[in-house]
Amino acid sequence: MRSAFRPYWPLALLLTFTFQSCMGGFYSRENKILDNYFAIYTLESEDYPDEELQAYMGEQQKFPSMKPSDLIQILGGLKFRKESLWGSDVRPVFYPAEVERFATALSRTMKNVEENKRILLISRFDPDESVLSRMERTSLVMWYDTNGLNLVFGEIKEPVPYDDFLTEDTWTEVLPVSFRKAYPDLSLVSSNAFEYKRVGDYDHHTWAVLADASRQSLLDRKEAPGFDASESYFTDTSEPKGGGPPESEQTLSERLKQLEKARKDGLITEQEYKDKRAEILDSF
Repeated sequence: MRSAFRPYWPLALLLTFTFQSCMGGFYSRENKILDNYFAIYTLESEDYPDEELQAYMGEQQKFPSMKPSDLIQILGGLKFRKESLWGSDVRPVFYPAEVERFATALSRTMKNVEENKRILLISRFDPDESVLSRMERTSLVMWYDTNGLNLVFGEIKEPVPYDDFLTEDTWTEVLPVSFRKAYPDLSLVSSNAFEYKRVGDYDHHTWAVLADASRQSLLDRKEAPGFDASESYFTDTSEPKGGGPPESEQTLSERLKQLEKARKDGLITEQEYKDKRAEILDSF
């Protein structure tokens, strides 16, 4: 019985070593900038992803010169679709205010990074900043090659896990960004501004390639995207917007926001705030 399984051990060890090597390539990232709201790292291109996936890529080159305003113009227009129990929901990948936080640092890193390295960006952002809302995290690997500007997303607007011990240094611990395929419930909203990367027989729906002509066309526009989630240079107006949370949850969030504002403005005492908040939560 023992000898029947022995021939499979070399294969198992090889697969384990390959997987660990790929994972190691991601986690051996070099820290460039660590901010309260974003982190920028570099990855050795030859170490991540593996050779099989690198066969689908163009020849890597130096990033073209891109100003912070260029990044706001490009990244601030991307939108994604996520499937859930509520249906298909479409939201911005990055809010303009979110891009503004890291655009200068990212532009500087793109200018100085070596040609044989990719950039890993991890951003967290809370557009609501209410007592109920939470930080949401997005991870992105980017580089430039003969096909254009490559943007491969891992997590997109994923709630940052709540930590009772408030260990702030753990929020950048994300899973490796997959170059093989996207999460099944996640995709970038399609557009003629970019192409999905073809990996084998399938399109990778969170890997966008912006050819030079498309990228320049976006940069030639006069205005950057605004905060209106219904507008995007990358979005077709026919895309579904999704149902969103039930009306009761929207009402609850709004009432708590108003209560929080009253406390900050000094209209109610701390005890009145706590009592009223408990009353609102009990009513729902």
